[in-house]
Amino acid sequence: MAFPFSISNAYSIPAKPIIAVCTILLLCIFILSAHNRDTYKKPIAYIYIIQIVSALGLMLVHLDTAYINFALQLFIVFLIFLLLKDKLYIRFINHFINFIVIMAILSVITFFLCLVFNLSPYSEFINPDGRSGYNFLICFTNVFFDVGSFKIIRPSGFFDEPGTMAFYIVIAILLNDLTLDSNKKRIILIISGIFTLSIAFYFLLIIYLMFRMKMKYIPHLLGSLLLAAIISGILISRLDSEKQEVIYSYTLGRIDNLFSKQEESETYFKGDNRSDLIQLSLASIADSPIVGQGLSYSTNPKSVAYEGFVGANPLTLYAIHGLVGGIIFSLHVIYYFWICLNKIKFDLAIKSSLILLLLILQRPDYVGGILPYINIVLLLYATHKFRTNSARIHCNYSSI
Repeated sequence: MAFPFSISNAYSIPAKPIIAVCTILLLCIFILSAHNRDTYKKPIAYIYIIQIVSALGLMLVHLDTAYINFALQLFIVFLIFLLLKDKLYIRFINHFINFIVIMAILSVITFFLCLVFNLSPYSEFINPDGRSGYNFLICFTNVFFDVGSFKIIRPSGFFDEPGTMAFYIVIAILLNDLTLDSNKKRIILIISGIFTLSIAFYFLLIIYLMFRMKMKYIPHLLGSLLLAAIISGILISRLDSEKQEVIYSYTLGRIDNLFSKQEESETYFKGDNRSDLIQLSLASIADSPIVGQGLSYSTNPKSVAYEGFVGANPLTLYAIHGLVGGIIFSLHVIYYFWICLNKIKFDLAIKSSLILLLLILQRPDYVGGILPYINIVLLLYATHKFRTNSARIHCNYSSI
């Protein structure tokens, strides 16, 4: 339930009891304030009810108690969605963006501490996906390399991996554009995202900048990128071969691996970390197309994905929950896109939805864990208000 954070894993904190207590408190608040709800929330409220019932239904089909936890996550977000009013939503969005900004700043600080002082991790732990994680106290990572007298890491904030950090940075950028419109936070988030060394983030960043810029400035953007590449190439060429190899593996080597069938070595990052996942997901769908393999597929000896992993690819939901379940658990995202496309021109809301679509196609982190659901809830609210008011929702609360 604490997904996508790794804090409970890194510090052995019992996350489930804490979240259970919070759920009871939210339920009490909901009962006390049930008389004052916004009517525009009805469609998404019905969607969450359908998803909760479906989760309980799949629990009976698979005899998988993990679906109880899944239904509880949906119920918590359902209560949050019903409870938050306009002012609270604005405050909530502001705090969410600030939280990601603070994590991003700490991640960049950790990157340079490792680069300059060869900082060693405070501890090692096991991430929710089974891979090793490394705790640098103010930032986690799941991979780093010692090269001579310095260390290179891909910071992941307090998330399970750098790609997840990049995912939430993009979400924070979109929310900032639709609401606060803080240029300072936008710059911090963009620069911090670069340090995750996520190829998907770089791709989305180029599209984002092209969306934001006028056509006449796009050649200037491309020229600046080319100049930065030339300067970086000159600086890297002055390093020794070992350092050049590591830098290559973090950058161009990851892109090269997307199109190369060469065997992966311990030195290089694998740029294409999706194809194997997609193949296993396809096999899972073929084996059980209607109801999927169930949430506990990796520990179920009867599952074709036993001891495997089918996450982090566009077919994840359909492999786990089947074609029917995958569609049902995507309804809140489908509704978000419908809100963006309904009776509005190609403006900021549409551009944000296109970027989100590209984002979730490569990393469908909108189901599983409370935070992924909250992302869509906040985007739904910001986009709905953006559509009805034809203007950004400005927040008067202090910035960091």
